[in-house]
Amino acid sequence: MGRSILGLTLEDNDIKAILLQARVKGFDVIQCFHIRIGEKAASEVVNELNQQVRIRPDSVYLTINTSGISFRVVRLPFKDTKGISKALPFELEATLPFPLDEKVIDFCYYWNESSAHVITCLLPRETIRIWLEELKKVNLEPEVVDVSIGPISNYILKQNEHNNFFILHLSDNVASISIIEANRIAFMRQINGSIRLNTNDQRDLLKFVNEVKMTLTSYKSSFSPSYAPTQGYVFGNNSYDFSLLGFFEENLGIPVSSRDILSSYLADFPKPVIPELDTSLVFPTALLGIELRPAFDLRKEAFPRETKLPSLLRYTRLTLILLALLLILWGAREFVNVNIMETRFQKLQTQLISIYVSTFNETKPGQDPVASAKAQLKEFRKRFKDVDLKVSSIKTIDILHDIIQNIPDNIKVELDRVFVDSEAIQIVGQSDSYNSIDILKNEFQSIPYISESNIQSAKADKTGKNINFEIRLKRKG
Repeated sequence: MGRSILGLTLEDNDIKAILLQARVKGFDVIQCFHIRIGEKAASEVVNELNQQVRIRPDSVYLTINTSGISFRVVRLPFKDTKGISKALPFELEATLPFPLDEKVIDFCYYWNESSAHVITCLLPRETIRIWLEELKKVNLEPEVVDVSIGPISNYILKQNEHNNFFILHLSDNVASISIIEANRIAFMRQINGSIRLNTNDQRDLLKFVNEVKMTLTSYKSSFSPSYAPTQGYVFGNNSYDFSLLGFFEENLGIPVSSRDILSSYLADFPKPVIPELDTSLVFPTALLGIELRPAFDLRKEAFPRETKLPSLLRYTRLTLILLALLLILWGAREFVNVNIMETRFQKLQTQLISIYVSTFNETKPGQDPVASAKAQLKEFRKRFKDVDLKVSSIKTIDILHDIIQNIPDNIKVELDRVFVDSEAIQIVGQSDSYNSIDILKNEFQSIPYISESNIQSAKADKTGKNINFEIRLKRKG
């Protein structure tokens, strides 16, 4: 099963919901419904919503389309997000008829060749706080909070073939207009009042159309003189009334149509779908979790989400006790291991000293063992020069001494192995050059009990820096 997503749209009189199930390609509409708010408290509405949701969604997204939303457009000399965030409150404070701390602010930046400005959205802080708290209680906390016109605009932007157009979203008490220029949201405005328009009430209808016309003209004169919309889209109340669409088109001088966003996805959905529900407008809200970006995120800064900890960490006291016990057990084990290692090391050290002392029995107590060994080797050398030894009486340690003493100081040689038997001595090692190996062979030839010195092999290693060699010394006798 794919990820399930619940899209919610909050309006003045009701809350609309759509539940989607994502598939590999596309998604299925599982459920769509609305709940009338009326005189109900937010907690009561949310509990009713929670009871109607058939499956627990993986993600929840909320958009708001209530009266009290305010849009402002501000020109700033920079477009970096941090700079705008700092400067925006100072720019807005003098132009607002209400205290700024009562509102949640977010913005999006628009620019083209002729214009650059910040579109700011302000929403009552208390409205967002109440609904977030109630939704969180039933485990339906939204990840993103946006205004409804935002995801609707982004959805049409993704589907549309026009570069410049406008969108009207009509609901019971408010209407929102979004102006699109060069395939970007360039302007937003909310028009308050009764928006249940019909062609029988020409006066209210004409008044509303003039508001739309004034908004388009104001944007053109203030921000983009070259702006000319080629299409208008109407969603919401009476948006499928052809005479209403014709009235808009006649008075605005622009082609105006409506678009059923959700119809293609409801082919297999149980009928009937309530016409006035207009669930299609909640659909882009749910798509925030799949393929759309929000125009604004009104909870990110003002109401940041708490990071969900693993269930084990939610029981803090028990978790700390368990961690303390684990640390104690681990510390005890490491302490025992260290003691065992120290005991073994001391035994090994004692054994090594015993072996060394038995080999070099002339070492004095407290004397450096290495210095003592060197002194004893020199003494062996003197003895060897003064006494005419037979080959059979030469000891292995004397042979090793003679080999080491016949290595010149000016050449670099490392001995790996020395094999000694009654007939020959085999020496395996490394040197830095072939010339050094030849010098070494000649030096070994001068040892009194060596009759012949031959290089059996000399070959460079893989790095090419060292020469591996084998020299065979034939013993006299």
